[in-house]
Amino acid sequence: MRFWRRLFGSGRSAPAEPPAPYAPRLLKNAQDLQVLLEQSGFAAAADQIERLALPCLDILHVGSGHEAPLGASRLGGAPDLPTDVVWPTAPSGALLSFYGQIDLAEPELAALDSGLPGEGLLSLFVGAFDAALEPAPVAVILSPAGSALQRRPSPAPPEAFDDEHTARLNPVMVSFEKRLSFPPLDHAAADSLQAICPEGDIDTLFDGLGAHPSTLGPWLGQWLGHAPSPLEDLRATIYFHEAGRPGQERLRIWTTWEGWERAKTTSSRLRNGTIYRPWSAKDDDNVRWQLAHKAEIDAGVARCRSLLTIQSNKPMDLWINDADPAYTFIQADDLARGDVSRVRVIATQG
Repeated sequence: MRFWRRLFGSGRSAPAEPPAPYAPRLLKNAQDLQVLLEQSGFAAAADQIERLALPCLDILHVGSGHEAPLGASRLGGAPDLPTDVVWPTAPSGALLSFYGQIDLAEPELAALDSGLPGEGLLSLFVGAFDAALEPAPVAVILSPAGSALQRRPSPAPPEAFDDEHTARLNPVMVSFEKRLSFPPLDHAAADSLQAICPEGDIDTLFDGLGAHPSTLGPWLGQWLGHAPSPLEDLRATIYFHEAGRPGQERLRIWTTWEGWERAKTTSSRLRNGTIYRPWSAKDDDNVRWQLAHKAEIDAGVARCRSLLTIQSNKPMDLWINDADPAYTFIQADDLARGDVSRVRVIATQG
């Protein structure tokens, strides 16, 4: 700038400098989102993108929970339960592991207006995760405000638990920070947004919308919002499991019978000479069912909402599969009523 003033005098403006490249950062609020939209060239698509946003709370590690007050929000350790509540068990009769408790009176939680009570203690107990992407045994206990709580030591040795490796987790204290969350966006979403803003940088937009605090040391999980993006849409995994069609969520990518017929002709030769065909006629009836019930399936998956995610982490000494999170989901109508009796927990396979 000083060079241009010396050359042309102070009355002449220097050429505009190119904007600095956008560095993905956590989107804490609407102002942060607006900066991303402007710098990525998608300001004209603001309405469509803003409709996707859901507020969430990042759960951050703030220290040891060994001396935590009774009823305080924390993860791991021994649960604080009413004296008349029995330690929950899996259908097999094995004990469930205590993952953590959330004080619903925390001001950050109340500000989200989720439908859950504005006070009381929500406690999460989880069993062993199956490697086949099935929901794990789970129990959520909602203790009303004013309950006489008691810190409950483990009632049995680790081998009596459904997952002996998570029977005794280290207690950690947590805090909450508000952020905007977005769902995973696919090629169809990219094409739709690019049609509105053909000059926009879709990679910059997606990087910004997907910016996630999991790379930060103190991040332990997330409350509400969109689930942190796994490779699979785990809501569909839960829906098909409960519909009695486990594993068939993989067929959702076929939206027409013609596309499915073409898929069955796909093949490749493996190194040993075997011909591999990923899609075959054995799934014809399953694809027909999905095409006939597409609207019902889509609505059922959409009704599934993220409630609480707890990340595998060193402070708690919690390790699920290949250091994956435990994703807790709840039906939207149950959340609106404050009903936590039908939550589901699932994990990816790394």
